[in-house]
Amino acid sequence: MTQYYPIQVIALDDTAQQALDLAELTRFDQLLKSDLETLSSKMISEYHQVIVLSQLTANTTTILANELTNNEDPIIILPDTLQETQEVKQLLLDGIRVIVTPSDTLLSISLSHTLKIIESLFYGNGTEGEIDIDHKDIYEVIRRGTITEFHESEGTDIPTTMMRLLNTLQGYDDAAGAIFLFALHEDRSLMEISESMDIAEYRLPKGAYILLESRNTVTDPQSVTITSFVSRYYDFEGSLQKEIDESESYLGKVSVIVDAFAQSIVTGDEADLMAERNGLNTGDLSSIYSVVYTEPAETVRLIGILSDEDIDTDIKVEVIADMLIEGSVNTDIVEALTSAYNLSTDEILLMVDIKNEGKLPLQKVEIPTGLKERYPRLGLAKSAGTLVLLDQDDFGKEEGGTLTVKTDELKVYERDGVEWYVSKNLDQDVVDAFVGEYELI
Repeated sequence: MTQYYPIQVIALDDTAQQALDLAELTRFDQLLKSDLETLSSKMISEYHQVIVLSQLTANTTTILANELTNNEDPIIILPDTLQETQEVKQLLLDGIRVIVTPSDTLLSISLSHTLKIIESLFYGNGTEGEIDIDHKDIYEVIRRGTITEFHESEGTDIPTTMMRLLNTLQGYDDAAGAIFLFALHEDRSLMEISESMDIAEYRLPKGAYILLESRNTVTDPQSVTITSFVSRYYDFEGSLQKEIDESESYLGKVSVIVDAFAQSIVTGDEADLMAERNGLNTGDLSSIYSVVYTEPAETVRLIGILSDEDIDTDIKVEVIADMLIEGSVNTDIVEALTSAYNLSTDEILLMVDIKNEGKLPLQKVEIPTGLKERYPRLGLAKSAGTLVLLDQDDFGKEEGGTLTVKTDELKVYERDGVEWYVSKNLDQDVVDAFVGEYELI
């Protein structure tokens, strides 16, 4: 005997509400958008919650978070355009079951169509015919995977229609379960259905939980419609690779992996492996992670400015110069960001010089012990990624906690294509010897 689970459909926005109205559901209890203010008082523990939404806003995200806290194992229906958003990825990570609906037609109609099919799957459409699937089996298919997609195929020959449907499911080697809903004339041969299910079992992964439900609902004896619900495990790595491929900048590609690591979508080892596969420096992952997730908000603001293509390069250079002078970002961060965004270090330092009345802000760099013993009078620093070699006395010039040196006390020194700034007080032989040994470390 079929076991019925009471199902409550909840619309979270206007488009979802319109879809609910269009579907004209008769078997599901409905919680309308106008009732959302009393959402908590309307929750009934024995209901299975089916939540419908068309977009993610601050309001719907808050309601959704409360709903997921108060109810066990809900199902969320949303358009496929939201599938790659960080919010939905987090839902999938949390084990929430999601059914995506195509967005290539008017969204309210697409969502409505999905709701109608799901109602038919659980309850039939009111016509005669046996319902072959227990509700708990339907939920078993949905629970086995993370994300469920549905596809339809129409035709006259049942096995051919099934083959056409399965061709749309290519690449579903990770399918955890599937339900096939048949709409056909009551006189159709059961042998045809059996043959088509044999094809499905052969094409889907071994061990997939496959269910069949047939309905005698079609008046045309030649017509058949097969609807498939395929529940699969969400391919987080494949999704990330797509984001990496679509990102045009080096830093953008790095940021995709770093963000995935920060959200616990991938482990540190997996992040490094993805970086290597894409020709990215694994050390940059740590640098950008440190910048974005452990540094002050000013650094995050700077990244936002640098990544904005509508802002002129001159303005970006000026912003970095201001932050260096203020000390709101350190030179390590500036070095990483200027390299990632292909900005000129020389232009930044020139702007710092102009704005700071000829004073260059510095960050001390530790000299390795062996070199320190051989050159006790030398000090090393850097500014915006450029190394600065100074006399030790220069490190006493601190103003407000920030080490500075007057640019007119420095000269440019180039070795093997790399520019340094060195104090004019240092002998050339000493500079040559120190830089030569330092580059060998």
